Amino acid sequence: MAKENGSAPSSQVEQDIATIRKGLHLMLTNELKEADAFWEKSCAEAATRTIKPGERDPRGAFLFVGALTSLLHGVATLENNQLSEAYGRFQAADEKIDAEADWPGKTVLKGLSMLLMGVVQTLQKKAPQGVWLILRSWLWLRLLESDALPYAGPERSLVRSTALLALGIFNLIISLLPPLFMRTATWCSGLKGDRETAIGFLRTCWEEDGLLAPF
Repeated sequence: MAKENGSAPSSQVEQDIATIRKGLHLMLTNELKEADAFWEKSCAEAATRTIKPGERDPRGAFLFVGALTSLLHGVATLENNQLSEAYGRFQAADEKIDAEADWPGKTVLKGLSMLLMGVVQTLQKKAPQGVWLILRSWLWLRLLESDALPYAGPERSLVRSTALLALGIFNLIISLLPPLFMRTATWCSGLKGDRETAIGFLRTCWEEDGLLAPF
């Protein structure tokens, strides 16, 4: 099968997207222990796969959603050890994502992973470190409108939906920062966080009914 934009064969992509969809369902129905076990098994199975030229290693994405599951658990319980675990899992996902070749999906996950690591540190009352990571995430997220939203490969449903969610979350968080941090954000990123823009991205994510629409 011909590959579009150097993308993985669609049959394998479809299998990986189905895996992510199932894991998200477990997470969003509050089956967090089952979701953790599911991602551990999925990553172990993916590690045995021979990645052929043009294919994607899905472990970065799997680890990322597993870390997101841990973050939701941490937010629900506000247990510091759970938040620390979530942070460590985002770091592990970030390292695996870094090892991938550059493509729009990597850019999305890299930016969103750093953004959420910043959120975790802020929840742990480490505001300066957290805000710094949130602002740094814009180095990747600023590319999403030009690279990820129009992406036309077989991973489009995943890449576009995640990009819309990431842009919505980033704009919303920036718009909620105190004035001092807002001025820093504007100076560092050239972006003035806007709640209406955030809601627009999130609404589009929901209306398109993509993979991340349930959020």
